[in-house]
Amino acid sequence: MHTVVDKLLSGIKIHYNDIVKKKVPKVIIIIALILLIELRFHPLFRLYRFIVTLNSTLEKVTLISTIDGDTLLVNKANEDVYVRLLGINTPEDTHCEVNDCNDQGKEATAYMNSLIEKGQSLYLEYDEERYDQYGRLLAYVWLKPDPDRSDYDDFLKNCLNARIISGTYCELEILSPNERYKLWLERAFREKK
Repeated sequence: MHTVVDKLLSGIKIHYNDIVKKKVPKVIIIIALILLIELRFHPLFRLYRFIVTLNSTLEKVTLISTIDGDTLLVNKANEDVYVRLLGINTPEDTHCEVNDCNDQGKEATAYMNSLIEKGQSLYLEYDEERYDQYGRLLAYVWLKPDPDRSDYDDFLKNCLNARIISGTYCELEILSPNERYKLWLERAFREKK
């Protein structure tokens, strides 16, 4: 019995004497913390989070207006809320210095307006962080209530974030830990070029 335990524990640098001397609780805590930190970035954990996402519900909101190419004003549970689309960044159109606004920002806003209209129902999907430093909701915005979130083509067709990438000037802006659709957004951006 001791040899099996010793072999198992030697792989993680713990010896039987450590168990006897009751050093294990500290060691186990340290190992558990290291594993949790490492697993968070492991591809299988990302896959697990993605699968869990497929079972999550989307939150229905109503569009009030488009602020610019990556920000919306919506009504959520009778409250007006700004929503910042995750994974993308378009040039400024409204909140910029007098000479800082450019045609690309206006183009991005016009494209956003061509995809959605005031009063339309939209469906929000959240990632790890709910709000940015300005208090805006961070979300993937879906155009229908029941998209196939496991299908890349459906993502391109029904996720507003992906539609903005494929149709207008924008940059990828995937900020950790909000990386649920990172690979698909990167793929859409590559295919655009």
